[in-house]
Amino acid sequence: MKKKLVFIVGGNGSIGTEIHKKFDKLKNYRIIILDIKKNKKLNSNIHQVYFDLSKLKNIQNNIKKVIKKFGCPDVFINTSYPITKMWKNISYNNLDYISLSKNIEIHLNSFALSANEVAKHMAKNKVKGSIIILNSIYGILGQDNNLYKNTNIKPNPIYSLIKGGLANFVKGLAAYYGKYEIRVNSIIAGGIKGNIAGSKIKQNQNFKKKYNLKTPLGRMARADEIASPVIFLASDEASYVTGANYFVDGGFSII
Repeated sequence: MKKKLVFIVGGNGSIGTEIHKKFDKLKNYRIIILDIKKNKKLNSNIHQVYFDLSKLKNIQNNIKKVIKKFGCPDVFINTSYPITKMWKNISYNNLDYISLSKNIEIHLNSFALSANEVAKHMAKNKVKGSIIILNSIYGILGQDNNLYKNTNIKPNPIYSLIKGGLANFVKGLAAYYGKYEIRVNSIIAGGIKGNIAGSKIKQNQNFKKKYNLKTPLGRMARADEIASPVIFLASDEASYVTGANYFVDGGFSII
């Protein structure tokens, strides 16, 4: 049986690592990790390619190079988190043109460009593929300011703007490429236990306590719990699922 080829952008990050580990256990996938970070402990059957999404002018050409070397993917997953150095300091009080435009460029625009480029290659090569974008509840919901009071985390207006754009982009991409039997979906992830997104700083205990109280399951997600639905959306078991913003949030969005 021919193995399916999966590209994972950000495959060495916290969620990306759980995703590639799950694919590796299945034994019927060839795994290519596209990341700026290198993992020296990977199995020899997992290939790594240096790939910087923030270099927008090179994205399409770099994807072509990877496809030329390894083949057209059956599955393309983007779980990366490209941000600028000023990201952690951005708030509604200090939002400016430079931080807004630069972060939209390297995050929203890079996700859109890379997904569409892969979809074009899938269509050209008659690959009935699956494209999966990692997204957030704050691409659908407004941020609850009460969660951030007396914590080390601030609401970030650009984050919601980027993630909201991706939520609708998924629908448009799915609608256009459906005629080629290419499926496009996103994972709407709830809060994940660990570091503050985009930093090495641990989440504030006060924030976690308040977040847990607002979530029916009473806790934040583990990275592997976000990875499992990705495996489903990549598989033939999800052959009739496209254009979906697939909630994996412990019920946070229902109350």
